[in-house]
Amino acid sequence: MMRRPKVSVLVPTFNAVPFLEQALDSLAAQTLEDIEFICINDGSTDTSPEVLDRYAAQDPRFKVIHKSNSGYGASMNVGLRHATGEYIGILEPDDYASPLMFEGLYAASLDGRVDVVKGNFNAVTTAPTVKINKVALFPADKAGKVLRPASEPWIFRARPAIWAGMYKASFLQENGIQFLETPGASYQDAGFNFKVWAAASEAVLVDDAYLYYRTDNAASSVKDPGKVWAVADEYSSIWEFINTLEHRETIIPIFQGARFEAFRWNLERLAPEIRGEFFEYTEKEYNAAQARAELRREFFNGNNWRALQELVNDSSRLKLAGCLLKSHDTALPPTTAPGAGEPVKGLGVPLVSLIIPVFNAARFLKDCLDSALGQTHGNIEVICVNDGSTDLSEAILGHFAALDCRVKVINQPNAGAGTARNVGIRAAQGQYLLFLDADDVFDPTMVEKAVRTAEGAGADVCVFQADSFNDGQPGVYRPIAHGIRRHLLPDAPVFGARHVQKDIFSLFQGWAWDKLFRADFVRRNRLEFQDLRTTNDLRFVMTAISVADRIVILDESLIHQRREVVSSLSRTRERSWNNYLLALEGLRLELESRELYGVFKLDFLSYAVELSMWNLRTLDPAARTALLVALRDEWCARLGLEGVEPARLHDPGLAQALREMIGEAPASTGEGPDVGEPKGLTGDAEAGPMLSVIVPVYNMEDYLRECLESVLQFSGVPLEVVCVNDGSTDSSAEILEEYRRSDSRLVVVHQANSGLSGARNRGLEVASGEYALFLDSDDVLRPVDLPALLAYASENDLDIMGYDARSFLEGETVSDSWQILGKYYQRSRSYGRIMPGANLLAEQRSHHDYRVSCCLYLARRSLIESLGLRFQKGIIHEDNAFTFALMVAAGRAAHARVELYGRRVRAGSIMTSGAHADSALGYLGSVPAMLQTLLSWGGDDPFVAKHLAGVVYQVLHNSQDQFSRQAAVSPKSIGERSGEPVLSLFARVVQNMGHVHSRKH
Repeated sequence: MMRRPKVSVLVPTFNAVPFLEQALDSLAAQTLEDIEFICINDGSTDTSPEVLDRYAAQDPRFKVIHKSNSGYGASMNVGLRHATGEYIGILEPDDYASPLMFEGLYAASLDGRVDVVKGNFNAVTTAPTVKINKVALFPADKAGKVLRPASEPWIFRARPAIWAGMYKASFLQENGIQFLETPGASYQDAGFNFKVWAAASEAVLVDDAYLYYRTDNAASSVKDPGKVWAVADEYSSIWEFINTLEHRETIIPIFQGARFEAFRWNLERLAPEIRGEFFEYTEKEYNAAQARAELRREFFNGNNWRALQELVNDSSRLKLAGCLLKSHDTALPPTTAPGAGEPVKGLGVPLVSLIIPVFNAARFLKDCLDSALGQTHGNIEVICVNDGSTDLSEAILGHFAALDCRVKVINQPNAGAGTARNVGIRAAQGQYLLFLDADDVFDPTMVEKAVRTAEGAGADVCVFQADSFNDGQPGVYRPIAHGIRRHLLPDAPVFGARHVQKDIFSLFQGWAWDKLFRADFVRRNRLEFQDLRTTNDLRFVMTAISVADRIVILDESLIHQRREVVSSLSRTRERSWNNYLLALEGLRLELESRELYGVFKLDFLSYAVELSMWNLRTLDPAARTALLVALRDEWCARLGLEGVEPARLHDPGLAQALREMIGEAPASTGEGPDVGEPKGLTGDAEAGPMLSVIVPVYNMEDYLRECLESVLQFSGVPLEVVCVNDGSTDSSAEILEEYRRSDSRLVVVHQANSGLSGARNRGLEVASGEYALFLDSDDVLRPVDLPALLAYASENDLDIMGYDARSFLEGETVSDSWQILGKYYQRSRSYGRIMPGANLLAEQRSHHDYRVSCCLYLARRSLIESLGLRFQKGIIHEDNAFTFALMVAAGRAAHARVELYGRRVRAGSIMTSGAHADSALGYLGSVPAMLQTLLSWGGDDPFVAKHLAGVVYQVLHNSQDQFSRQAAVSPKSIGERSGEPVLSLFARVVQNMGHVHSRKH
């Protein structure tokens, strides 16, 4: 006799072919043994029925029911009738489940005792890149406990997510809980969810996120705005159901709060011509509810309660406004609204105070405040300090404050972001403080996760990760790799300043916005922000780190920093070039007053050098000169750097470089650029890394560690290492993740195999540095001169900074190649004069020194992007066209005879593999793009023209040479593989070459 399944999983299916197999595979992989899968084909017109039948033929746990189309609710009810399991689970065919999902949920059911077991879920987006974020449906402290849902009102306002849990079959049957059989998929999950919570005696919540919910399926029913009355129908069904319950008096006020939230959401999405009818219905329903005394303040958030009072007392103003119940919390699905994870209880004491200085930020405020008020942890206050804005910021803040009682607005004359933050501290009531910028946006779980981590560790400070996006490109996020320098952290989950061996001020950036502070810690230590235009948070943050007993790291990205804002302070630092010096002096005075300067003296001096070098590299020439003079004449002495030997500091090379730069400073030029601009904040953030090292990786486990260590040795260089795992089948991916966990400068991207060009191109998409350096994963960077080269490139505004390589031999098997490659990458002379890239190419080629490898230069990333330049996929020798285009376009280029790059010469590599058809095709495939580059060059120097044309001709000649050595390969086959007959292409090349020579000569 067959055992009864522990779980029956229902899979309602309608035209789901693009995702169906992934969903079914995830079920087939379930580790729970006693399980069945009931697949209901709802009249699909694609090949979904065939896919379902195939799985059923291969696995007896799958059962398929075919029926005519009648909608989601009807399909689910058919599944419920056929299910034989103890519990009912749900998997929608565009989602997928962890193999542990139903074993984990059943393990939490207390041997089948509880009515409901529910977990969290993962939201999955696939464009432009795959991104998976855990979504918390409930406060973490509720997990693992037996709950009585009727006594937990917040649970009714949480997102339904019925597919994230399972439900006892006998409980559903005894209570008559089914799905409303309206046509299509019309929010029946909201009705099912509410009925479950209303009737359940006991439930268990688990913190695990087993379900992967796809958010970018355009065919998903939640994105269909066509069904006007579906939400009303669901809540009418809920109303009838709860009136049959003995404890209905407890449930009805909760129902009214949840229904109002859903009705407001529905009104937001309706077209104006049909909105009025639904508004009249809402008004009628809630006037009746008020007459029955069913409306209670604690079941409405502040925004909803205000709108409700206007509706039942004087709806005319809402009607005349033209937007009816319109608020700022738009486009949220039913039962999901700001604070959905925890109810807002009037004007009680908040747990967290979000402090936001605002200066002329009208363009960004809606995004900022929507994300602040949309936190899953609703027990917050949002203190907005309007710092004398002259745009519409004050009016926008007033609008939000009128809609949500958690928003508090303080208006003051312009005094700067530092002063505004101090005002916010004095007004804050929360146990924790978050200092946020008005142009950024925040992950909805930011408060919840930061508080949970801080409380779990008893921390004074919780530091979390952040990513960035360019203004005008919301949703395209890039990790900020240098926010936390993991390689400097103590080896402990919670640590204090006393545990940090060195470089305490380099552990984190001096930003306040990626850190949660305990309020009593801030006040007890008298921490304040400085009255500075820029860098006003450095003293606050670094003093906090130096006095904290308990610091914890949360390794999740919770803030999206907006960059490339024209009015941003970080883009106009030249106006306040000396503010970082004042900030450093302020930090030194704080350390001295707390008798900590002796403890952290070397750390402070090393940090002062690091920060000074960063400013010198990134300021414009006039401000840079003024800073050098100020350091020489005054500030080295004021900061304590005067007379300090570089060898004593943590990065002697960087300190020596600073000393040399200061020694070359010109005579005093006065006070430097004007610093008397109005103060304010629209984005007070440091710039990103100066250098992105892009490392394509494919099956390089034998060499990868050596490669990464060679880059990470440069601790004084503001860099990120972008590693693209190109579908490796060895342990390369694991090695990359190991290094990523230990060093925040590492950015790791995993992708299906697309070849060297595809991996480099992906690296360029992710990179955020001012310059890019390409490093092959079997090669190394040698411990010489990278800081100096990077500084020279930045100081002289170079587009290309070239250097040499030293080859090193692996084994004895490539000795023939070694004769060629041993000194191939060492130029015969230095080309130090700054000149256009085309001229540098010509000079080098005239001395037989031109090398096409993209690994032999630093390239300005903005130039690469402005050209739309990428490596050609599907060929080898892809460097030819890329380097040629970059050199021809570069306005300022130079070369230093420095062997920075270490080139490994080994058997089996592309450069030692000799002649072959792919080589011929690679050269040939590069020619068309190189011709376009050549013909677009606008110069008129015959010497340069001769050598540019010569480069193209040499590539074509290489193709011919490789082809002539392949007896087994016909011209026709190579022509077919290149997409164009080879002789036709050759003729076109010759014709164009002749045209170029005649035009240039």
